[in-house]
Order: sequence, then C-alpha cells, then structure tokens
Amino acid sequence: MELRQLRYVVKVAEEQNFSRAAERCFVAQSALSHQIRRLEDELGVTLFRRTSRHVSLTSAGEAFVPLARKALHAVERAATKAASFATVVDGKLAIGCIPSPPHIDLPQLIADYHRRYPEVEIHLHEELGTPLQRLVQRGDLDAVVVGMPTDKELRGVSRLQLHRDTIVAVVPAGHPLARRSVIRFQDIAHETFIDGVAGAGLREFVDRAFEPYAPERRSQFQVTGPHNVLKLAAQGLGIALLPRGMVSADPEVLTHCRLLEIEDAPSFSSSLLYNPDRLTAAARAFVDLVTAHHGPAGPPTDRDGHPGRTAPFPPSA
Repeated sequence: MELRQLRYVVKVAEEQNFSRAAERCFVAQSALSHQIRRLEDELGVTLFRRTSRHVSLTSAGEAFVPLARKALHAVERAATKAASFATVVDGKLAIGCIPSPPHIDLPQLIADYHRRYPEVEIHLHEELGTPLQRLVQRGDLDAVVVGMPTDKELRGVSRLQLHRDTIVAVVPAGHPLARRSVIRFQDIAHETFIDGVAGAGLREFVDRAFEPYAPERRSQFQVTGPHNVLKLAAQGLGIALLPRGMVSADPEVLTHCRLLEIEDAPSFSSSLLYNPDRLTAAARAFVDLVTAHHGPAGPPTDRDGHPGRTAPFPPSA
C-alpha cells in the first residue's frame, strides 16, 4: 500500500469523479484509476461503485476513506514536525523544465514550495530536454523536469520517474495504416514524420528507436511543441509519435487521426533529475516535495488504464 494510493482514493471520494480527482492530484486519469485498482486488488475489496455517470463509495470504501484520511494527516504532521528540527532552508533554487511538462503541475509545486520556504530565491529555466540533462549533470541547475526513455541512465544523476507512458503513432485518418490497430517501428520506418526539434527528449527517443530500421528517416516537419505536432498530423502531413498522455489531452485531433499502438515501443518517462552529491538544503527540500506529491511512477498504461506493452530498445544495426 502506497501513500499516493491513499491520496487518490480520498480525492475520488471527495470529488465523486475520477477525472476531477486526477486533475487535483496532477496525474493522468488512467494512472489514478490503475493505482486505485491495484489497491483494491491488494485489499481484496472494491472501494467504489463505478457507472458511466456516477462514482460512489461501497461499504468497504465508507469504512476505508476516513481512516485513509487520518493516515495522510498523520504523515503530514510527522513530516512537518521533523522539518521543524532542520536548519532554516534559504538561499537559491535553480530548476529547469521542458516547455509545458506533462503529468506535473510545476507552477503549483513552486507555489507550494514558496509557501513552505519563503526565504528561497527561485530561478526557473525553460529549455529542451537534452540541454537540461547536461545542465543538471554539470551542476548548473539543481533539478530538472524532462521527458526521456525509461531505460536511459545519466552518469552522476539521480532520477525520480514521475510518470511512465507508452509511445503511440498518430496517423492521418486517410493513411493506409489507419485501418490497423497495432504496428511496429519497421512498418513506418520509411514514412514522412512530424517530429520535435533536435535536442528535445522525445526526438532523441524517436531517433534512437528507428536506428535499426531507418537511420536516415524522413523528418520533414520539425516542431517545438507537441500541440502543433498533433495539429500538423491532423492536416495529413505525416505521422507523429507521442506519449499517449499527450494525445489523450487533445481528443479533438482524434476526429482527424487514428491512434495506433506500437508493439515494440519502449516506455517513455516524465522524470525529475538531480545530482545527489550537489544538493543544497533548498534543492533537497524541492526534491522531497516533488517525491511527496508524485512518488515513483508505476508501469505505463494502455488506453483503458491497464499495464501497457513496453520493450527495451533493440540494438543498433
């Protein structure tokens, strides 16, 4: 049983709605639903009655939620009490993030951090994922939020995975592949692509995935933000490869495109990176806050919230 599971159950009970509860917890609805299912399986009981229009507590849920709420309050009081014995947290916090990082409400976290540590001067640097990884490795930034392959490791850097997702192909509705539901990378290796720009973590991921099949694949459109990647795919200009959560956040696009599973796709993670040997008191407090809000990510999920298919990267040719 995990603290985040207790938080999710309490929020769903308060909102009586999985979607609104997920927004309050700053997670994807599929991830929240999956964690609650895991908890129910562990307990051997059903906590919620679920219908298409309504969510309500079962008898087991009615008994569980008040105790879960008390447990969360106790943990918060314990953390606050322990923190009161630490030295005053002040100085500067230098953090970085990719543009519009998914699955984490960074402004809300910064506001929460500032309320707890008002003496800390906060510097927020927005950049593409690959440069941010170098900046945190060098110690120029205390911590960064990036998207990167789940199996990638960086020397001297610790990583907290905030959310794991599967990469899907967004194909124009009129494309011959649109009739399929599952493809492999080699099936689309010689198609025209709409990509992120060089230096973006997702672009690095996609380039690496195609190395065995098409090292010189055709990246005709290169775009900074995922929203415009989807819009160009909807215009029929090419295929886009994006984390499922990004696509689900823009359901309008799916009226013009088809979303295809990629059978051999490795998982992709939103992650917090930091150098554990260079953490100041201010940086440690920020890492602890992010950990308390998100905890380690579970496995990626499919469109129904079930564990998704992932695969390690194939060796390069």
